[in-house]
Amino acid sequence: MKSEKKQQFSLSPNDHPSEVSAFLEPVPLEEERTEAIVQEVEASLRLQLRKQLSQPREAKPPARRSPFWYWMWGGGFSVACAGLLLLLWPSSMAPLQVRDLSVQHVPGAGHTKFSSFQAPAERAGSLQSVGKWKLSASAQTRMLLHRKDASHVSLKLQKGRTDIHVIPGKMRAFVVECEDYRVVVKGTIFSVERGPTWMRVEVQRGKVQVQGAGEAVLLEKGQGVRVSLEKETKKSAFRYRLPPSALKGTKERLLWLKQHDPKQLFWFLWDLSENERLSPKLRIKLLLQRIDDLQSEQKKYMFLLKLYRSSLPFGKDHRANTLFEAANSCRKWRGFHAGCMRLFQEYLKRYPDGAFVLPARSWLRMSPVHPKDSLP
Repeated sequence: MKSEKKQQFSLSPNDHPSEVSAFLEPVPLEEERTEAIVQEVEASLRLQLRKQLSQPREAKPPARRSPFWYWMWGGGFSVACAGLLLLLWPSSMAPLQVRDLSVQHVPGAGHTKFSSFQAPAERAGSLQSVGKWKLSASAQTRMLLHRKDASHVSLKLQKGRTDIHVIPGKMRAFVVECEDYRVVVKGTIFSVERGPTWMRVEVQRGKVQVQGAGEAVLLEKGQGVRVSLEKETKKSAFRYRLPPSALKGTKERLLWLKQHDPKQLFWFLWDLSENERLSPKLRIKLLLQRIDDLQSEQKKYMFLLKLYRSSLPFGKDHRANTLFEAANSCRKWRGFHAGCMRLFQEYLKRYPDGAFVLPARSWLRMSPVHPKDSLP
């Protein structure tokens, strides 16, 4: 039997090549055996993974920073502290930038020092603290400025108009004083104008509080207030709204007031008659053009008398026209009152060749009273 098996598996050189290759091919495994091998491999891999996860990891020593980083952190902290001290510690204030304004230093009460600024008669000037606030002063404006420090400014407006822009968040207090009134602001664009007996505050952006005479008025964007500086005046302040920002000129504003706020028109004209920023001739011309827009003949009469006094130093035509208009307005308001007839009589006396001689004579003939005294 053994010899038969040896003969059965032995190869000789004379065997055919195809028979040799068939003998060397692997015998295929059964499906069950293959699946068992795969399961054994998976089980061994799971066991190795569990061992690795169950072993505690060695804690790595913390990385030590280079001394260079300690110096960087310490230096940055020192710089921040120094900057905070510079902000809080009173320091020397930056000089103001002045253009077209005369400057004079004026001693005040105690150790207070004011700087007096005045704009020339022919042009406006400007004043600013770079990055904090700036203002423009109209012609003939006078004001006193006091800076307690870089964040506290007090301005006393003595005459004229100033437009102020305070940058938000840069000032702790910016105050404009005018007689007994104070305009307090921290960040806004507004204007303050002072006349002989009145003050106007108008806000273009932000909020402003006007304090004085036992009252406080809060103004917002597009609002204004007129304040009487005469202490005996009962109604000291009244609000009003501003025209659109595009209507900046005086003529445009007068037209807008006629259409939208006739009540305010009278006071605007009244203040315009005392406004020294405009030349007297221009003021009289503007007022004569707009005097008929007033709805009340009484107000027209008061206005025209005031204009007549203002026009005395100027041309004859201005004076003659204003006097006749005053007389005619008085007649419409009070009828054939003796005071109105005196105005017609004075017109004939001063301007015998004037353009309104005939209507003036006709009203005097129709009058039941014959005034004998003349206009003072």
